[in-house]
Amino acid sequence: MHEAGLMRAAVSALAEATDRQRVGAITLAVNAGVDLASADTAWRLAAVGTCVEGATVHWRRALDRLRCFDCSAEFDGTASRRVPRLRRKRDRDRIHARGDGHRLVLSG
Repeated sequence: MHEAGLMRAAVSALAEATDRQRVGAITLAVNAGVDLASADTAWRLAAVGTCVEGATVHWRRALDRLRCFDCSAEFDGTASRRVPRLRRKRDRDRIHARGDGHRLVLSG
């Protein structure tokens, strides 16, 4: 469960950023790959004994960002069209030049 590690890191970062002052509420944005119920449980466990223990947590979904390897154009995570990796440079150039495809990398 990677949620536990993510939430421990978030608690630690928040404690450091607030100089360990009590936090009453926080909004956390996570991408679609994070299970909210698991993240919430992991947050509560990681927060015990810290400045964020008992804080109200507001969860929201963050969109992934996609970036084209070739032209650096960016798209939000709802982009449904993906172009498979093409091995030959001329094939990549031809598809990209027509404007009907991007080789995308996920960031977020």
